[in-house]
Amino acid sequence: MDELQCLADSATTHTILRHRQLFLEMLPTYSTMTTMAGPSGLVQGHGMAQFLLPNGTLIKVTEALYAPKANRTLLSFKDLRANGFHAETHTENGKEFLCITSNDCGRKRILEKLMCQSSGLYVTTIRPIESNNVIREDLLDSDTYWLWHDRLGHPGRDMMLRILKTSHGHPFFRVRRSKNRELIPGLNKTATIAASGAAAVLGRHKAGQVPCDDTNHEHNAMIVPPNSYNAIEGDVVTHFASNSATDAQAQPKSSLVAFKAPRSFCKACSFGKLGPRPSYAKDPKILIPFLQRIQGDICGPIQPSCGPFKYFMVLVDASTRWSHVALLSTRNAAYAKLLAQIIRLRAHYPDHPIKSIRLDNAGEFTSKTFDDYCMSLGIDVEHPVPHVHTQNGLAEAAIKRLQMIARTLVMHTNLPVSAWGYAILHAATLIRLRPTATQSYSALQLVTGYEPNISHLRIFGCTIYVPITPPQRTKMGPQRRISIYVGYESPTIVRYLEPLTGDLFTARFADCHFDETVFPSLGGDKNTNVQQERQELSWSVPTMSHLDPHTAQSELEVRRIIELQNVADTLPDAFSDIAKVTRSHIPAANVPARIDVPNNGHNATPLTLGDGTIAQHGNNVASMAVGPARKRGRPIGSKDTRPRKRANEAQINPLIIDTQNPSHENVPDYGYVQETSLGDASVVHGTWERNSIIIDDVFAYSVAREIIETDDIEPRSVDECQRRADWPKWKDAIQAELDSLTKRKVFGKIVPIPPNTKPVGHKWVFVRKRNEKNEIVRYKARLVAQGFSQRPGIDYEETYSPVMDVITFRYLVSLVVSEKLNMQLMDVVTAYLYGDLDTEIYMNIPDGIQLPKSSGSNPRSAFAIRLKRSLYGLKQSGRMWYNRLSDYLIGKGYVNNELCPCVFIKRTSSGFSIVAVYVDDMNIIGTLKELRETAEHLKSEFEMKDLGKTRFCLGLELEHRRDGILIHQSAYTQKMLRRFNTDKIKPSSTPMVVRSLDPKKDPFRPKDDDEEVLEAEVPYLSAIGALLYLAQCTRPDISFAVNLLARYSSAPTRRHWTGVKDIFRYLSSTIDMGLFYPYRKKMDSDPSNVRNATHSGLRSLSPSQNDISVLEGFADAGYLSDPHKGRSQTGYVFTMGKTAISWRSTKQTLVATSSNHAEIIALHEAVRECIWLRSIVTHVRSNCGLKSTTDEPTSIYEDNAACIEQMKQGYIKGDNTKHISPKFFYNQQQQKLLKIKVNQVRSEDNVADLFTKSLPKSTFEKHVARIGLRKLSELP
Repeated sequence: MDELQCLADSATTHTILRHRQLFLEMLPTYSTMTTMAGPSGLVQGHGMAQFLLPNGTLIKVTEALYAPKANRTLLSFKDLRANGFHAETHTENGKEFLCITSNDCGRKRILEKLMCQSSGLYVTTIRPIESNNVIREDLLDSDTYWLWHDRLGHPGRDMMLRILKTSHGHPFFRVRRSKNRELIPGLNKTATIAASGAAAVLGRHKAGQVPCDDTNHEHNAMIVPPNSYNAIEGDVVTHFASNSATDAQAQPKSSLVAFKAPRSFCKACSFGKLGPRPSYAKDPKILIPFLQRIQGDICGPIQPSCGPFKYFMVLVDASTRWSHVALLSTRNAAYAKLLAQIIRLRAHYPDHPIKSIRLDNAGEFTSKTFDDYCMSLGIDVEHPVPHVHTQNGLAEAAIKRLQMIARTLVMHTNLPVSAWGYAILHAATLIRLRPTATQSYSALQLVTGYEPNISHLRIFGCTIYVPITPPQRTKMGPQRRISIYVGYESPTIVRYLEPLTGDLFTARFADCHFDETVFPSLGGDKNTNVQQERQELSWSVPTMSHLDPHTAQSELEVRRIIELQNVADTLPDAFSDIAKVTRSHIPAANVPARIDVPNNGHNATPLTLGDGTIAQHGNNVASMAVGPARKRGRPIGSKDTRPRKRANEAQINPLIIDTQNPSHENVPDYGYVQETSLGDASVVHGTWERNSIIIDDVFAYSVAREIIETDDIEPRSVDECQRRADWPKWKDAIQAELDSLTKRKVFGKIVPIPPNTKPVGHKWVFVRKRNEKNEIVRYKARLVAQGFSQRPGIDYEETYSPVMDVITFRYLVSLVVSEKLNMQLMDVVTAYLYGDLDTEIYMNIPDGIQLPKSSGSNPRSAFAIRLKRSLYGLKQSGRMWYNRLSDYLIGKGYVNNELCPCVFIKRTSSGFSIVAVYVDDMNIIGTLKELRETAEHLKSEFEMKDLGKTRFCLGLELEHRRDGILIHQSAYTQKMLRRFNTDKIKPSSTPMVVRSLDPKKDPFRPKDDDEEVLEAEVPYLSAIGALLYLAQCTRPDISFAVNLLARYSSAPTRRHWTGVKDIFRYLSSTIDMGLFYPYRKKMDSDPSNVRNATHSGLRSLSPSQNDISVLEGFADAGYLSDPHKGRSQTGYVFTMGKTAISWRSTKQTLVATSSNHAEIIALHEAVRECIWLRSIVTHVRSNCGLKSTTDEPTSIYEDNAACIEQMKQGYIKGDNTKHISPKFFYNQQQQKLLKIKVNQVRSEDNVADLFTKSLPKSTFEKHVARIGLRKLSELP
């Protein structure tokens, strides 16, 4: 637009403008205007205007009148004074001028000269600011405007004008020929900031003013040709027509495919910007130097989390408003991140020292070490008054601004809200491009001195086509794959998410193409309704704060970083031994390596019952499978140094991303890898609350199940199954389950939901059954009911269902080898479906079941289906199945006992059979004929699968050798070692070091006062639970070590974690060790056994006691095993044929006053176990018709002579026994009943020592061999 003539008028009350382009904002108003000639209806609007005078003086008018039909444009003197200017007349060379002046630095400067015409009026020209062209009517609906609105993070109109004015790389304005543009067109030369002038701004005087003079500056400009700007490289070209007078003829329409139709309303802004505008910082007018004061604050805990991150921390420079954002997984990492950033700033800007840091008063900003470090550097650490957030308003405003932009970015995409971490980081980069309230330039420009180039910006969450790595490309196949753009690291490197897995990668900007009209969703086309189903994003969840308490971890991490800096200062070239350098477990990465792909269960295609087929989502589902997983045991986000060589789905279909060979170069490891000097244990799994967890069998089983399942994660929904390469097998499993439901007649009629009835929900559960070699043998799919919504007393009465324990199973294995019986494993197909329900239960109608025609137009949610039989997931299903099976077997002549309700025995004239039940797994033991008959009985009533000889049951692996059976857990041990990153640890020969007799030097003593509790990221509880499960099943050799370390689960230290690693070292050298039950009838047939018995000091053994089927036990006590609490240790083991079947190592609950007292307590516990074992043996052998082995007393060997003598005499009140409770003399009563016999054994030959104390290598190995532990590799 040409310059407009304007009259300066002292009489007009308002500035009157005839051109709309001069307005920043305008409200249409049709009103009259009083003039010298009377009222006139010329005014059509009013609002804020902004324009330039000839010399570049900027005039802002808050209330200008829009009168397009007026004859003249008038500039009111009132508005001149409102801008801080003054008007006075001067005469030069006989000509009169009206001078507009300003008072700068105490000196009057003439800014503009308005020439006086012959009519006596002062005339000048005004021109619009280039950025005002953005608000023209023809540009408000422009696709290009809204494209850049989305790219820049959905700024408001005023902010967008300021960003475009102070940056280049966009098509809106003219481009200067010089590399460093003027900040505001028309300003004086010295008022501009070029590359050389940035340092002057950063190092301005104390008053913070930039020097200026009266020199005018003529800026040169050239017009951007319409075809010179590429918006999308290589594909779509953006043409923008200049609106200047010199280019008025060239005004082609934009050919950019940004949106299919012009729009003037941003839905994402409406969703994401509801609420009050963020308050600006209330800083003093005097500007301060760069980095003189930094303010920081933390936002969170945020729900849901973004990968491991639940918080983000903001650091803002009070001078330039430069900001840094760091994602945090815990508040205790705040100081470590802050200190790292301070060290980085001091290295990058050594000429600008940090003088003060203002932080919040919260607990995460409390560290004496950090305060001391800052004091040594001359940095003041300031904390505002408690509960007065306005004193840290700069950081608070930055957080609000980040939240508003990030929320809008996410709302504009199809990403889940758990992607907020990527949006926050991208918002932080966009904010650095925005001018602030106190500066006319962006923070990035003030810091670097260069006008930012924004040509690389793309819309967050849009489609990005990234190159496929060369090994995966084919000549005739696609060269790029679809991904999701989530920001950039630099103008040349972009970040993107793999849609099917949610993994983060980087790529070169120049190699990528963008489609900013399409916004993919994680999970592919399955999750198309993300915006409608997106869960709520809570920026601060107070109820989660207790899950992340302030600990000493913050102090420890600060010390580690300072120590690392000191090492770097002393060794600037290289570290002599990198293994000795203290490393922080706080992740160096500031971006999540992965976010979970959302599952929309309702989007699953309905599955049909009976003979129906299963519809797939889309076409070629198998081709959408995720590429091969990383090596087992590796943490999420880590890279494999030696990736697998085998072919995978990604090599067949190049559109599938191969996580082993990503399509980018030099990808940094963004994984949340917890590095710690305690063993580099990576925490990628859920953590346990140490103070609230009870270390018991249930906890051990939970950890073991987690290790087994997470080693190769099972799919959690039908959608996940369809994205996997093994989808056909899952499809068959699902159809088999539906056929089974139909065959068992599980479902009744579909009826309207009865009054006062709450139907239960349902879901699919997927499991892969494995054999003893960890090989997948069967795919199982289960439609389960969500029984957590059942109400006691209404939907169910009793839920208890017994299962076979591992001690009984080990005894049955010993019975197999002693009697040379057959052993077979059978599995019941959909066992729970055989149980009849004892109450009325209704369930929501599963997918695939059609509503009856009589339902009319009623919604599906108004109906329910009645369950006629027990379904997996119902609280009473297990009990209903057990009752059904028990009634059937008892009806067939089988008998059982309350001692072992899951063992059913049937005796015939020719033999016997035993059915040992563990839910739906049945071990059938007995003679060959009866075993076959039992299998036929079961097959006639239930649908069974014959799995042949038992090789894997209850998580135990059975190796059948010609001379015996070995029970071991090699596969589980390997998974556990990989889970804790100790599969390559240096092996050892014992599970623990020998303890010191001095309590103060005991490595297993409780936490000292000057010791730190182990960081929450170290998986101490999980390791204890995993080891406890192993110790209870097949590895009695680690029982004492695990029990000892489990005592400190609530407050472990580095010493205790070292003890856990010692157990891992021992296990790595004995992975294939297990309990070996040999096929031998008589011990006396082996002369070595007779010699061993004589050498061990065992008292006279009768011939019957030499039989392999005889039960015998060993008991011992470790006096003051816990000297810090005055407690002793109980240990016992019972063997069958010299191989352990039951053992225990536990700390005594009473304080023993002497070693004799401790031995009596230990013997009492052993006798209790012995009585139960004798009952089991008697029940099984008598009902099988086998020779009884319990007619004679069971020998229990004890090495304390005083204890043995007291057990013979019984309880006699005296000085030595009056303090001992009479209940412990229960043993003496059992001796009188000839159920037990306590014999003496030498201490060095008592194998129960293995369960009460740490032993030297030679003694330890001797006892391990004597309880039947053998290595699979050593067996013939």
